[in-house]
Amino acid sequence: CLNPGLMDYIATWTAKKSGALAA
Repeated sequence: CLNPGLMDYIATWTAKKSGALAA
């Protein structure tokens, strides 16, 4: 299983990629 830190990083990157995050 992937570690929580990596999962959080991927989730953030995906959100930015999809434009969900304004930052």
